[in-house]
Amino acid sequence: MFDKSQLNVYFSYSRKGLQLRIISWETKPFDPGVTFDFADFAGYSEKRIALIEQARQKLIKKATEQRMKIESGLLTARVERRSPKIFKAPFFVDSPYTDREHRWFAISNLYDSVMLRSVVSALNRHREFFDEKAEGLRKIAFLANRLSQKARDLGSPLCWPELAPDGQNVVTFDEIYPLHLLGQLDKVKPVAIRSLAEINGNKMLGFTGTHGGGKTVASLTIVENISLAQSGLPVFGRGFCLNPKKILGLVFVERGEGSTAEMLVGKIVNTLRGIRGAKGSEIVLVFDELGAGTQEASGLELGRDVLSKLNELKDISIIFNTQIIRLAKFAQNELGAKCLQLDEKHRILPGIGEGRMDQLRERLGLNRLL
Repeated sequence: MFDKSQLNVYFSYSRKGLQLRIISWETKPFDPGVTFDFADFAGYSEKRIALIEQARQKLIKKATEQRMKIESGLLTARVERRSPKIFKAPFFVDSPYTDREHRWFAISNLYDSVMLRSVVSALNRHREFFDEKAEGLRKIAFLANRLSQKARDLGSPLCWPELAPDGQNVVTFDEIYPLHLLGQLDKVKPVAIRSLAEINGNKMLGFTGTHGGGKTVASLTIVENISLAQSGLPVFGRGFCLNPKKILGLVFVERGEGSTAEMLVGKIVNTLRGIRGAKGSEIVLVFDELGAGTQEASGLELGRDVLSKLNELKDISIIFNTQIIRLAKFAQNELGAKCLQLDEKHRILPGIGEGRMDQLRERLGLNRLL
């Protein structure tokens, strides 16, 4: 029926083998079925007969081409009914001869050649590096969006931190909010921490005052927001500014197995070892309930020794809270610390304040049971 058929194919070659995609399928029938035979044209000049023959051949050619298109379309339709994707999707074919002749010319094999191997390896490392950094930025953007949503829910401000000028050692803010408490709040704006001195390494900061007033919360909040700022994330608050810190040391009292005093002293040991060789301007240390877990006299001695040693280091920023009034007075009078007190309403006031156990007993109803 057909003199010949012609497939027009796009092909490519890779490590997987020969891949084809059929672009079109053309067919040519044995008998075009178009003749246009006429009379012998007696009486016409040879020139005239030649012109007639040219026109006849032209007409036959067009008719033949048209029939070929029709036949090709019919054949293509029949094939598509059997295999709908044959003209749409590429497919792999067995290619043993092509493999033998061309496999070493495939791009993937060129990449593995001696000449290009080192270059390709370096490019792969660069791609992995940038992919890792891009993934980190994606995570930061995701977290920033979650923080923004939480700030809108709570009606609290959110600010992008600023870097302090070169050579300036400071952590300062107009107000900040306790990040670790935000998950416990439901549409209730948290209490802001304000009225703090600059944390600049020139003067340690001490918190005293009422039991449950928020000394530990205030200490944690400062470190949390420093960590947020250095991660490229926004801070819950206003006017946050800092120079980059390399060490954030937290010494908190744990209640669990073993001696509380032993765990506290062990943490202090690890902290002092960990800051060796670091610049003071790159360090912020926080001591929660400094001197707790032992007799007051021993706690006072421990606190004085630790704060005195750290005070010898230039530009280091130290935040501590304690219920040992004599320790707070020592830090203020002998080491130049700025001491603040937190009351039962979580207000931050100047000076050194008592724990006010009498207020705590009354507030929790213990006095009525005794």
